Amino acid sequence: MAVLDTAAPWCILTPQVGALIADDLDAVPGTFRLSTRLGLIEGKLYRGSLLLFADEGESLDLEVTFFLSPHWTGGNFLGYECALERARFAVDPRANLFYFGEIE
Repeated sequence: MAVLDTAAPWCILTPQVGALIADDLDAVPGTFRLSTRLGLIEGKLYRGSLLLFADEGESLDLEVTFFLSPHWTGGNFLGYECALERARFAVDPRANLFYFGEIE
């Protein structure tokens, strides 16, 4: 589960989830800082694949950038830049549904 955050520059993962997938991702050289509601967080960027599973229709595989930090305590976030900007999507907040598809 992740919070959809259209203001987030990257997908942000908890340290526990990040540790599970970091070995399967490509590291971006350097250290990066992310300004969040919890303050300035320092971490690393990784590029890799994110599979959005569909309840109906086809699942979608996106190339995204993840921000991983051992100091992050805010949960998992699905960001817009370097992630959702590569897909068409819509949100129905009343039904708590997230619709997505491939950009053609």
